[in-house]
Amino acid sequence: MVEHFEQNGFTIVRGALSADLVSQLATDLAALVELARQHGGLVDASTGAGPVWQIVSPHHHAPIALEALRQGHIAQTIRECLDCDTVQLLQDAVVVKPARIGGAIDWHQDHTYTGFLRPAKLLSIRIALGPEDAEHGGLRVLSGSHRWGIARHDGFATTALQTGELDAAREVVGDAVIEAAKRQVCLKPGDISLHHCRTFHGSSENTSDVDRLTLVAHVFDGRCQLDAARLPADHAARFSTLADGTLDPDRFPPITIRPSER
Repeated sequence: MVEHFEQNGFTIVRGALSADLVSQLATDLAALVELARQHGGLVDASTGAGPVWQIVSPHHHAPIALEALRQGHIAQTIRECLDCDTVQLLQDAVVVKPARIGGAIDWHQDHTYTGFLRPAKLLSIRIALGPEDAEHGGLRVLSGSHRWGIARHDGFATTALQTGELDAAREVVGDAVIEAAKRQVCLKPGDISLHHCRTFHGSSENTSDVDRLTLVAHVFDGRCQLDAARLPADHAARFSTLADGTLDPDRFPPITIRPSER
């Protein structure tokens, strides 16, 4: 699994969450989405015609989100993929693609909006709470693209994705390599996928008859240091650090710590 991640820039863990935990997580997050819908708290992150709704930092309102990320098998896999002892949460979000009208997300790298942490030892976790495939607007990746030497940093925050990011890859590897690298990630409820912050990825429209509900989290090696010069001035106060320049664990909670360090 770790070898697959290192080689391809993504990997899948089947059945990472129990059916009971998936059911409770889906119930709690769906309730949070409905509450946000009623109060105008949904943010559209789509780069296409249809909506892709987001609620940022759901763990503040639904603690089960953090509990899910801290499950033993998931925690161990994250540590091994990042090759580190301590993993911290940068940001999580509930992502909803509405049935039949859910929009697409253009090809992009998460490094575009996480490049203020160095080195680039971050990954994104997606916990499927329903079926995810091409019909449901599931994740697509460009296998091996994390090794293409591309690391843009043009934006900030998951609600401000840049369009046209794949143009940078075309200039480096060409269209033929990009086409050969395309992979559809298919998940069932309780499966998770992980992808490197430099892995190009996106998703198509949700043409199915059910909403697609996913818990997404960006996590990082606790040794990463903040490059404050890469932060917009009005965001700097959100990123408190320790004396060594690493992010404050009181603000960015640990997901997992290697057992020997507890």
